[in-house]
Amino acid sequence: MDCKEFVQFSGCYLDGEIDAKDRATFDGHVAACTPCRAHVDNQIAFRRGLRPHLKRPDVLPPERRARIRREVAALGQPSALVVWFRRLAIPVPVLAALGLFFVVVPNTGFVVREAAMQHQEPMPVEVPSAAEDELDAWFRGKLPFDIRTPRFADSRVRLMGGRLTHIVAGEDGRHRKAAYLVYGAGPHKVTVLVFDASDLDLPRQGTESRMIDGQELSIVPQNGLNVALYRRGSLAYAITSDLAAPEMADLVATAY
Repeated sequence: MDCKEFVQFSGCYLDGEIDAKDRATFDGHVAACTPCRAHVDNQIAFRRGLRPHLKRPDVLPPERRARIRREVAALGQPSALVVWFRRLAIPVPVLAALGLFFVVVPNTGFVVREAAMQHQEPMPVEVPSAAEDELDAWFRGKLPFDIRTPRFADSRVRLMGGRLTHIVAGEDGRHRKAAYLVYGAGPHKVTVLVFDASDLDLPRQGTESRMIDGQELSIVPQNGLNVALYRRGSLAYAITSDLAAPEMADLVATAY
């Protein structure tokens, strides 16, 4: 494959519209070709920058959000009407037009949204390698922190490679560098974001929680995926997969 052919079909590559055999060819080319890797990075950055402008969420005033939270907390279990609204996912403008203002929007945190979004994007790895030490050495000096690529004792898990990325740190839109690692766990894709979270609060409530080496692990559902969050020192790890929450917790517990 030459660069002209790669650029011509890069849209299909990024959209996940090519089969596994062709994807391996694309992955190999982009890993070895600096101009084509820059082209892919630019396309990914453009898509990320464009996405927020395609559908802007309606934001309720803080005092109204606080009142809704108090009322929901007082109710305890959600009523059938609330569940119905959640399933319909009716936008705020439509509810307002109908004169209905009871909207419940779960706040899972920007880290969870970023982890799920990047997991779903067909981002090529920059270093296709199954050797953790090789990735550790490659990341050294490229990030404002030292990373130790997670090792999993679970025999199903195999490292496939990694790349540099960034996450949006909060609603103010600031970016911070992160490591993006890709694993396979049987037929399941597992991705890991590693970033400095010394000044960040991570979501603590999820469908599954447990303590691992004295650190709290929380698993939060997002867009049909599960995102497992935990800390090691100042670093945060966001592990994303379509594995069920208990399986995710068991998998993360084998990391060392």
